[in-house]
Amino acid sequence: LALAGWLVVGAAVALLGAAAILLSGGGEVVPRVVLAAVSGAGVALAFLLMGLGNVRRQGR
Repeated sequence: LALAGWLVVGAAVALLGAAAILLSGGGEVVPRVVLAAVSGAGVALAFLLMGLGNVRRQGR
């Protein structure tokens, strides 16, 4: 249950961050799409790792 919480929050933060990058309107579209994808994946991965660490510390 704790891992699911971390994943949901991580997905929401990654989605909001990617949307902010895409809607920023600075420069060309392709670099913003690449940046949004890479940063979104990085944030989601960070939350996944934090969630796995939390579950591991709890011993479940």
